[in-house]
Amino acid sequence: MLDDKFEEIIRAHAGEIFGQVAGLPDGHRKRFEQRLKEYKERCGVPVLSADCRQSARATSLKHADSATDCRHVSSAVSMKKRWIAIVATAAAVLAGIVFMLNLPEDKQHGTELADIRNYYNMQLEEQSEVTRQLALNVDDAHRTALLADIERIENDPIPDVQVPNDEYIVLIVNVYEKKIEILRNIQYVIRGNI
Repeated sequence: MLDDKFEEIIRAHAGEIFGQVAGLPDGHRKRFEQRLKEYKERCGVPVLSADCRQSARATSLKHADSATDCRHVSSAVSMKKRWIAIVATAAAVLAGIVFMLNLPEDKQHGTELADIRNYYNMQLEEQSEVTRQLALNVDDAHRTALLADIERIENDPIPDVQVPNDEYIVLIVNVYEKKIEILRNIQYVIRGNI
């Protein structure tokens, strides 16, 4: 009721408000409906009658079914857009999964192996240097044998076996930790005899 009065006031003063004449040109609505009908037929959207459009404008409880039908026309177009968006999203997710599956794991594990080797090499060098410094306090006969043992421990190779990368990492860690433990035991013995 209030909307009707408000609409009448706007129509009466449309020329003043919008700077144009209040009414539409003759035949404007028919041309618009005809273009809309042609567009809907091309797109495959069902064309609804003028009565259905009128009932949608005057939405009330007794015309709820026809208003729903009218909303179906606009929802059909938006459903196509939603469907396209869903398909595009699914394609992007699928492409991401395929890309992630094709990542070269060797490079990832190769850098991880290199990092582990570098860390334990630094630890081994540090313990070797401490042991060499302590060996300077031992007599010449034992010092030569001790330095040869330190050299042998440092140069003892890590076994090259064909195992999964995770198991190979464990093998590397165990070998280096064993070497470091031996050097610490030598340091303990030297300190006990000084």
